[in-house]
Order: sequence, then structure tokens, then C-alpha cells
Amino acid sequence: MPKEPAFDVAALVPSSRDFLLAVRTARKGLALVPCLPTEDVAREALRMAEADVTALAMSDVGPAMLEAASATRLPMLSLSPVSSSQGALAARAYGADAILIDPDAGDAEREAATNAARTTHMAPLPVARTRKEVEREVSGGGKAVVVEASDLKALEDLASAAGRLLVIARSSGHLEDDVRLLRGKVDAVVVGVEVYGETGFERLVSEVNP
Repeated sequence: MPKEPAFDVAALVPSSRDFLLAVRTARKGLALVPCLPTEDVAREALRMAEADVTALAMSDVGPAMLEAASATRLPMLSLSPVSSSQGALAARAYGADAILIDPDAGDAEREAATNAARTTHMAPLPVARTRKEVEREVSGGGKAVVVEASDLKALEDLASAAGRLLVIARSSGHLEDDVRLLRGKVDAVVVGVEVYGETGFERLVSEVNP
């Protein structure tokens, strides 16, 4: 795991942006959540806001994420897996409103990271890569889950086990298939530049989440 960037605990401000509310579509629409690059990130964040997306994501915790989070009022999802309370607080210090709880961490570490996220009003999101893991979150009374797989078909299969949970899909590779196929299957999907960088992205946003 990369070392968390330095931050001042005393300067932490609780999140005031509700990521789960922003991407909740009851699977009647599909919220597209662009994972932004670190270059020209403020401009890209503004461009995505103009395209009417409801949330943003970034892979790394650091100054670029803070810059993106400060450029708009859209909630920010940090995609860097968190396995400690310190990691959760670092993500919040750099603008995160939701974090991924490291699925490979131990139970005590996951609990510490989850509790730290909640104290700062962030959404701590469990990651599931198998149906068994999705079913564990359902039986545990969770509110949301991030399903992670390599392609759309595998993502759909995981989502089918999620019951009432809010489901955010994330591909472990590039989404080369048509993300429209996930509408009705999940609430939201994290998309890369291969999707949001294409001409007509604004039209796609309005089509899948009117």
C-alpha cells in the first residue's frame, strides 16, 4: 500500500456532500462516475459537472484530489483502498466524501477504517469481488456495496446478488463494452477516460440517467 500523504488532523472538516445520495438511482437510471486524471484536474472536474454527472472519483489521495474536490460541489469518491483509520482521515483531508474499504484488510483494520470514515461523515464502501462477499454485505445490513469485476457480465452477476443494496460497479479493466447495459442492474458505475473522454459523453449521461 502507498504511504498516506501528510495532513493536519486538527484541520479536518467533516464531509458535507452525500455521495450515496448523489448516485442513488434505484436502478431506474445509471449514474456515471468519472475517474479523473491528475493533470488539469480542476478543468476536468468542471467539465464533468457541466456534463451533469452527479459525482466524481479519483484513484489517488493527494493534492490533485483536493483540487478536483474544491473545483465543484460534486461529491468525491477515493478509489485508493483504505485499511486504517489514518488512511480514512487522510482521504478526507484531501477531499474525499466516500472511500473504499480495503477488501484484503483484516476485520479489525476494516472496522477501524469504517469508523473513522463515519466520524468525518464520509461513506465507507465495502468492495465485493465474489457473490459470497456481496451476500455477506447483504446479510450484514449494509447500505451500499462496490462490486468489482473485469467485465460487464461479471459485474451484472455480482449485482444480481445485492438485493436492496445500493450498487456501484467498478471494472478492474477498461470498460470497452457499452455501459448502457448496466442500466437497471446497478445504481452507478465508475468510468474511465475510455468512456468520458469520448465525443457525446454529455448525451450519454442524459440518456442513461435522465
